Amino acid sequence: KLTRDNLALIQDLQHRIFPETSFEEGYAVCLEKGPQACGNVMQEYYIAYADGEPAGTYGLYIPNGVEEHHSIWLGWYGILPTFRGKGIGKKILMDSIEKARTYMEEYGVKYYRLYTSETVNDSAQPLYNKVMALKEYYRNAEMFTEEMFAAARKAFPGQTEEVYKNLLSHAVAIFSLPLGQDILVPWDSYYMSLDRTREMEKDYTR
Repeated sequence: KLTRDNLALIQDLQHRIFPETSFEEGYAVCLEKGPQACGNVMQEYYIAYADGEPAGTYGLYIPNGVEEHHSIWLGWYGILPTFRGKGIGKKILMDSIEKARTYMEEYGVKYYRLYTSETVNDSAQPLYNKVMALKEYYRNAEMFTEEMFAAARKAFPGQTEEVYKNLLSHAVAIFSLPLGQDILVPWDSYYMSLDRTREMEKDYTR
């Protein structure tokens, strides 16, 4: 778990796993000022080790208003390139789900959710499709940032802005999983003023 002693380590891991984005200061804010400083009622981060070596990170956070949508979210989940393809990513993801279940009673969470982009994070999609129960696509003007456009241009060079917007609108998704026996309620763009464009349901039993 994130502490003052390993703050520099998790910041370094985040930079190496996500070199084009930065959350280094976010860890420090969470540690020093608490989750409310980031608009959450709970926010924790972890370093995952493999064979004694730091291999990846993940976080869990519960936004303010949890009693209205009962969701706990995965954040900054990633694996160093040298540890990929060995099943470690799935192990960390499953561990994060089990950890999320420990907050069900205290915070009233029922659903585990994660945000992803097929354009930026395509390598993780097969794992999410296998583990998670529901995938929802959505479109929002707020996601058309220069960073997202840059990723789309890199993946699909030479296209028009409308093509990139179409690609992005079919690439940003939320995956959901029920943590207990409750029927899974889709996120359905809740609290985001988004239009859900399509969803994919999978058979899921526990």
